[in-house]
Amino acid sequence: KGFSWNLFAGTAFGTDFYSTLSSYTGLDDYLYDQYYFARNKNSGWLANQITVRDGAFKISTPLAAAPIGRSNQLVITNNFYYDLPIKLPIRAYAGIGYIQKKSSFFAPFQYEGGLAFHLGDVFQVNFPFFLSNDYNTYFKENYGNLSALDRYSKKITFSLSFHSLNPFSWIRDFKLN
Repeated sequence: KGFSWNLFAGTAFGTDFYSTLSSYTGLDDYLYDQYYFARNKNSGWLANQITVRDGAFKISTPLAAAPIGRSNQLVITNNFYYDLPIKLPIRAYAGIGYIQKKSSFFAPFQYEGGLAFHLGDVFQVNFPFFLSNDYNTYFKENYGNLSALDRYSKKITFSLSFHSLNPFSWIRDFKLN
């Protein structure tokens, strides 16, 4: 329990590779080193699965032709996490990021924040409460025909990291009392 901070800075030196504010979805996992329930989907609840990487934003924009916050020049983010002083495993999170890109329809600064329910480093569900204008515009343009509740459900993401599960440490740390 407590406060943690993450700083990310990335560049690809103008190549075809890129850094991004947002975490990866199954569509972004070109190395196939994560497990995704809906790897090649961009719709449906399972398509909201993310892997927290690069800029570590918890929001996903799978329908964007030019994803918000993606750059092959420079991406810098600050992410803050605070475990709430309650018995439930809930933490507040916030992130602010800067994107340097020669031609972009998006503002160079983006932000997000919300609450996350988490079970250690294995499972987390993210509920965003505030997003920068570009993210809000994305959800209005792509899901404007949905009710407000259904549109909000598209913003909720979850992560599941099997890499954090280590059965050998469970055996080593197991104690009979």
